[in-house]
Amino acid sequence: MKLKIFMLAFFTGFVFVFSAAAIFVYRYSATDKKAPAEAESSSPEIYAESETLLLIFEEDGAAGPFTLVCFDPQNGRIPVLTFPDAVVFESLPDMPAAAKVYKELSHSEFAAATEKELGIAVSGWFIWNRNTCETVMAKAGSFDYILPESLFYSDGERYIDLSAGVQSITGKKFYDLVTYPDFDEISRCDVTSRLISSFFGRRVRRFLPEGSALSSSVYSSTENSVDAFSRAELRGAVKALCAEKSPISSHVTCDLDEGAGGELYFSAVTRERIKKYFTAEKNE
Repeated sequence: MKLKIFMLAFFTGFVFVFSAAAIFVYRYSATDKKAPAEAESSSPEIYAESETLLLIFEEDGAAGPFTLVCFDPQNGRIPVLTFPDAVVFESLPDMPAAAKVYKELSHSEFAAATEKELGIAVSGWFIWNRNTCETVMAKAGSFDYILPESLFYSDGERYIDLSAGVQSITGKKFYDLVTYPDFDEISRCDVTSRLISSFFGRRVRRFLPEGSALSSSVYSSTENSVDAFSRAELRGAVKALCAEKSPISSHVTCDLDEGAGGELYFSAVTRERIKKYFTAEKNE
């Protein structure tokens, strides 16, 4: 009798302990499965609007080429397109060339004219020159760039000797390539876009620390329209771009049509590319 009572108590206790362990394992497994989702949902989502900037190369009173750079966190990309000062602004009376428009208007008015011509929204403009190249590259550090052909020039004042192949781009080399005297304007625009695209593709993360030396060098070496609020928005776009993986920085080709008198016009293909890759004009 005592043995039966003992066995009954033993099995009852065993079943109880086994059931409790099973419930614990089930609950633990369920909690473990939910943990990643909960952790993911608790992470703050970084969201920012696209920001398109107009970069204007200006030296000795002459301006051009003009470059559009878009920081697009929604698509994870930084498209870059450069157009020459000779291109016609068809949306303005008498259809003047960009150089004439720039000369007759203020910087902000020229940015507005560019918006109207291309149907995009420009968040701000920057005027850059040789000093900007040297100052910014001193903080950013050199980067590799593949030069398709050797370039040589000498006139007693300037000396440029760059071999084809991989070049470590310093501030001087950046400036020499953008202003290489023997380039036609189409080639100059192409090289400028490729250089700026390569720069942001390799150095955009160095703009991230608030008040970074690289950001400070950009603002201190340029005349620009970016106030404190706009700087915060621009930094937010860069931060969002770099939140998960490296953004794709790319050169966007600017094809041009030539008129009967040698005038240059944005081609239909180029206008479609601009609509695709740059911030759309905001409807009022």
